[in-house]
Amino acid sequence: MANKPNQVKPQVVKNEAPKANVPAAYVAAGALSTDVGQKAVEAWTTTYNASGEIKDLEVRRDASKREALAYLTHAFVHAAKNEPTIILANVNSDKKGERDRLREKLFVAIGIKTARIGEDGAAILEYSDWAKSRFPQPGEDEKSPDWRAKENFRSNFATAVTKCIGSANAIVTRGMNVRIDTDKQLVISGPAVKQHFDMDEVKLDEKKTVRLPTADPNKYREVELKAKPSFTELQRISHKDAGKTLQTRADSRPRAGVSEGELLQSVKAMMGIVNGLKAFGDELAEGLEELATAIDNAIQRREKVA
Repeated sequence: MANKPNQVKPQVVKNEAPKANVPAAYVAAGALSTDVGQKAVEAWTTTYNASGEIKDLEVRRDASKREALAYLTHAFVHAAKNEPTIILANVNSDKKGERDRLREKLFVAIGIKTARIGEDGAAILEYSDWAKSRFPQPGEDEKSPDWRAKENFRSNFATAVTKCIGSANAIVTRGMNVRIDTDKQLVISGPAVKQHFDMDEVKLDEKKTVRLPTADPNKYREVELKAKPSFTELQRISHKDAGKTLQTRADSRPRAGVSEGELLQSVKAMMGIVNGLKAFGDELAEGLEELATAIDNAIQRREKVA
């Protein structure tokens, strides 16, 4: 009987699913949260994009702030030159009544308030209809969120008004020329400007270094002004002419020998005081606003170093 040839059994190839790219050999399976990386990156991307949007908003905010200050200062100069009872120098008066009357007259001059003479000959002042939705009104609930929002707006705006009155006073007393340029910023000029800033004309954009054109249209030269062209600087001039010193933001750098821990304790103490504030004057409001600016600047410097 012939021997049968050896039969080769066919090989069965199994279609195995490809193995997932799981770093099981490198990190234990129980330690894995492989979906978190993508979630975190996407969330951080949103944060990163929001930071850019915030910076854009800050630029727009600062531009709008300078625009408002320009409008107010220019109008106050105009009012003082055309109404003898508007005495801008009273912004530095030690008498509250004189400061209040000046502010009221200017509010009427720029249309925030209206005035009519009563039967007894006294002036009756009230907010214009459009302004009633922005400023606190008699009879409103002082505990309501709407009233608090109005009061915060009034306080901040009052600080700006005080700065603009001081600026206008410096412009008038020093005989400066003033105009609003196409960028809606205030420009001052004249001999007094040349004397104080070392340039015949300056824009109040808070830039101490000014770029000037040269014969080459592709090049410019930089000039350093004697003082920063700002509304605060004009307000300082107004105070100086009245024999006073403008209290501005102190140097934000920590004093030598003061540790971060000591500074933190001071910050916490200040927070406790500020959180308890309710009604307070315009000067304190301005100081708090300048403190907030100093804090923002410090945080921005820290982010650049980090």
